[in-house]
Amino acid sequence: MIRSVEFADFRGHPSIERNDCIVLRRVEYVGSLNVNIAFPFHEDTPNFTLTVPEALTLRNAIDDMVAIKMIGEPAPNYPHRMTAVSERDITRIDALQEEYPLDSGFDRSARDAIQRVKIILGIAQGGTR
Repeated sequence: MIRSVEFADFRGHPSIERNDCIVLRRVEYVGSLNVNIAFPFHEDTPNFTLTVPEALTLRNAIDDMVAIKMIGEPAPNYPHRMTAVSERDITRIDALQEEYPLDSGFDRSARDAIQRVKIILGIAQGGTR
């Protein structure tokens, strides 16, 4: 596989014309995959042979220098859309809350956690979402 990257050479005079290039060639030496980099219009510049890890390091360095970031998925907006909670599940959650009737710290913490779950599910006041 051979790829070329054309660019404007500003060494002699400013130009908007793409008048230079770099040629990349995938080669296999003794079972090892490599990338040759050549500057065909620069006779005094030798060709370079990079291993795959070296080529990937070069690619990552160029990415870092250019600092182009891909647009990721948008952060979720909370409260996000939930699936409906059935009346049966609401009854079960209410029953679970009643399993912690004592005024101990553990029971209060459990009731608080269950209440938070109900708020997240949109059933704190009863009803479905």
